[in-house]
Amino acid sequence: MERWRSCFAGACVLLGLLLRAAPGRPLRAAVVSSLLFAGLHYANLLRGQPLDDTHGQVLTAFFAGLFLAGLFMRTQNILVPILCHALFDAGVGTAALRPAHPPAAPAPLPTDDGLLTTLGVVLLLLGAGYLMIRRSQQAAFQRGLSD
Repeated sequence: MERWRSCFAGACVLLGLLLRAAPGRPLRAAVVSSLLFAGLHYANLLRGQPLDDTHGQVLTAFFAGLFLAGLFMRTQNILVPILCHALFDAGVGTAALRPAHPPAAPAPLPTDDGLLTTLGVVLLLLGAGYLMIRRSQQAAFQRGLSD
């Protein structure tokens, strides 16, 4: 239940208020809301999460924030980014419950796959978020011309 409250509060405050407060500057509003969204993840330090893990989470949260802002701008529905964030958190929570490898299996060899996967996810979030924000900005501009 705590995850749902955090998803709802974050989306309502950061997306709902900030993005609506700056309708003429959606990219700037998305960056500011994403920075605040990312910064809120430093609260995990209070739960005992290591600083290095938290830094990585904050960086990923910034790019996820851009993606969620783009979703909100394209759909104009606050529930879409809330559900997306909740589903992501549920997936992360489920993955954390599973062991890294089966107890009888040998430890995996160290690879850079984790870094490449993270980079791929970050680039995907950044690209998709940026495209949605730009399209929303262009649509708003076109609506302004037709009024």
